[in-house]
This record gives sequence, C-alpha cells and structure tokens, in this order.
Amino acid sequence: MQIKSELEKVKARLTAGWCQGSWALNANGMAVESTSPTACKWCLMGAIYSLGLPYMGRAIITKRLEDLLPEELLLTEFNDYQTSRDPILALIDKAIAAC
Repeated sequence: MQIKSELEKVKARLTAGWCQGSWALNANGMAVESTSPTACKWCLMGAIYSLGLPYMGRAIITKRLEDLLPEELLLTEFNDYQTSRDPILALIDKAIAAC
C-alpha cells in the first residue's frame, strides 16, 4: 500500500463531495454505506473506508491523520466540528506532505 496515494484518493473523494453526521450520503441526501456505488458525499472516515482497504491499511491512514490533529480528537469528531471541508483537506495535505 502506498500511503501517499491512498491519502490522495481520500482527498479526491472529499473534494468530490463532503458530508457530516453520516459516513456517506447519496444524491438524495440519504445515508448509505461508504462503499455504496450510490454514495456521492463522504465524511473523512467514510472516505477512508470507501477505498476498500483491509483493516491494517485503514488503521495506518487513520493513525497518520489522527497524529496531526490539534487535540485528542477522533477523525469523526474533527470532521463533524468543521463548518467546511477546508480544514479536513488541509489535514490531508499535511499528511501527504509528511509522506
């Protein structure tokens, strides 16, 4: 697994569509599985899970991002506390730069 490449995929998902309160939403705003073909918006964790990585791959990506959080926050909390996706994309950019 190439961590940088996977982080870039997460960023691309969130750039395409971002949400809060659910891991993924379809075009009607209904919650769906993050791997659903109808998903068009994802939260940060949903975007990570949408890649279909095995457990260890998800754990590595999650740890990389959580290590950059300003406080002892979970990624889901960080995602849902934001008013836009910009801080989330900035967090991913920091993780990419650290690769």
